[in-house]
Amino acid sequence: MSWLILGLVLFFAVHLLPVLAPGYRQKLKVKYGENRYKLLFGLISIVGLALIILGLKYANYSNLYQPTSWSRHLAMSLMMPSIYLFLSNQALPTRSFIKRLTPNPLNWSIVVWSSAHLMANGDLPQVVLFSSFGLFALISIFSSYRRNLKPARGKLKIKDELLFMGLCAVIYIGLFFSHSYFTGMPLIKW
Repeated sequence: MSWLILGLVLFFAVHLLPVLAPGYRQKLKVKYGENRYKLLFGLISIVGLALIILGLKYANYSNLYQPTSWSRHLAMSLMMPSIYLFLSNQALPTRSFIKRLTPNPLNWSIVVWSSAHLMANGDLPQVVLFSSFGLFALISIFSSYRRNLKPARGKLKIKDELLFMGLCAVIYIGLFFSHSYFTGMPLIKW
């Protein structure tokens, strides 16, 4: 469990720095240069992720709570909106509807993703993992108000939105059936 916690601390420390102390981030860029700053940011993030994965692999699993029978189905249904929010944030050529409501679709995606997984998993390592990511996303969302981030503007094209939703559905189906390959936990039993 200590590897998991160390990985989470590293990963979130490097990601919260720009959110909570934007002036300090700029000082680091000036001191080390833009490229070195990005390289250091990326390396610390990768080390953090590797420690999180290692920590999950070797953690002692003990149940904190038993998820209800319906929570797993609810969690699976919440993943479609999570994918929509996640992809809305990415550099896809879309002005998705959600970008008009929030400047933080990625963080809202993480909140939905972590909440869904907390509904379906009650063991200590996964509760630590998913609650940490959810808390991080909420901190990022609330700090965006302080940084005065605004939702996107522009014309919404229904055709583009429907195509985008179709892409999200295809990705959802792919993740649904491949979940066991990258997590070791199948969503359905054949």
